[in-house]
Amino acid sequence: KLLLAAGFEERPMIAARSYHSHVGTHAVLVNGSVAEAPAVLVVPNYWKPGAENWRTWRLAPSQRINRVWGMMALAVKDSLVDTLRAHTELTGRPLLPRSYIWSELRRTAGWRGVVANESRWLLKTPAHRGQGLRLVTSQELLAGGDSGGVGASLAGLLRGKSTVLQQYISDPLLVNGHKFSLRLYALVTCAAPLRVYLHGDGFALFASDVYDAGSLERYSFITNAFVNRKRTGAEDGAGAGGDDSRVAAELGLALPPASQRWGLTRLLSFVSKRHGAEGLGVRRALERLVLHVFVAAAAPLARAAAEGLAAVGVRSHADWAATFELAAFDVLLGGDLWPWLMEINTTPSLSLEGGDAEESSIKMGMLKDLLSLADALPEPPTASRRPPPEARLEALMRDNERDGGGGCARRWRVGGCAHCPRWAEVGELWRAAAEKRRGGKFVQLSPSADAEW
Repeated sequence: KLLLAAGFEERPMIAARSYHSHVGTHAVLVNGSVAEAPAVLVVPNYWKPGAENWRTWRLAPSQRINRVWGMMALAVKDSLVDTLRAHTELTGRPLLPRSYIWSELRRTAGWRGVVANESRWLLKTPAHRGQGLRLVTSQELLAGGDSGGVGASLAGLLRGKSTVLQQYISDPLLVNGHKFSLRLYALVTCAAPLRVYLHGDGFALFASDVYDAGSLERYSFITNAFVNRKRTGAEDGAGAGGDDSRVAAELGLALPPASQRWGLTRLLSFVSKRHGAEGLGVRRALERLVLHVFVAAAAPLARAAAEGLAAVGVRSHADWAATFELAAFDVLLGGDLWPWLMEINTTPSLSLEGGDAEESSIKMGMLKDLLSLADALPEPPTASRRPPPEARLEALMRDNERDGGGGCARRWRVGGCAHCPRWAEVGELWRAAAEKRRGGKFVQLSPSADAEW
């Protein structure tokens, strides 16, 4: 809607049917009927035999595409476990709750001891929207691993090659007795050099029923919006914490289950008011988590980009379309306020699940900032008509092209030398500068002058 409102035209490119139950039925080319607007390709990340694959397209630098090479290293649950495992071992900073690919764990000699160390586990399949998610006991897993002595549905999950076994965080932070997860919107535009952003807005999604640490009831622990919006007759958690009612009243918030979602800013205000100085550090901890995830993934993303660009005959990022990909992080806050990554979705729902004004404002504002940062929306005219700051880079590049090779004269030369950036590096500088200037509420995590980042 934002692109069409800006004067673009929609042109179907792929006639293949749905890639996934909740992914658009075709990729589209949104071509500029607006002066000086780039062509923007909006394509699904999922692919099936017979459909066109964006990874095979030879695109021009003037185009924009909403995909980044190699993101399956984060978007697929078992691949995410592999991607983050080495980083956790290197840094000692756990990003995921302890996680295993079940089919691999079963082949190890000590798997029974690993399973027995926790009383309950989460089983996850590649499905989205809370489907294929199940809370199981260690006894069920041990029985299923021995002889299949469990129900048919659980046995099916255990046979899946991509099924992930994940430590169950049994002491989550609660609001009015209800468990919740955070939906964060991160954006990556390049892996080498790494350019990552996190939007200032997002959501807290509440489970419908009061949390019971000893229950296997899915509405008590699943916070997925698609699952909980279908729930009727949710249990009222009133009285679970009188302090919660007081803080919510001061902030003008309706507690769950009357409200199934809060905006991220409201949730963080609630936490900081309830927990004091300790709660003030939660936003910083969330930014740290997102950055660590992309640092962990930088090598496989860069490798996928190099291989993909070489396959279509392109030498560098600057010679291909500008890439950008939205990654929705689902994060659980523990009772000690430690953020745990649960999964990453690169095809998040952008429909209005709850239909309220705050949800619409947050999602549309995030999308507008995303398309602006990615240079997919034309910039509004300015009264001064002055060129943007990064336009100086273009002037330097044009000087290089006109230079006959007769000496450096402190110009940046296209061929590069010991002291001058190469053309591809200048192109990345241009994109990084434009992204930072146009990012709106997207906070730049990398590159950054922040002392820690």
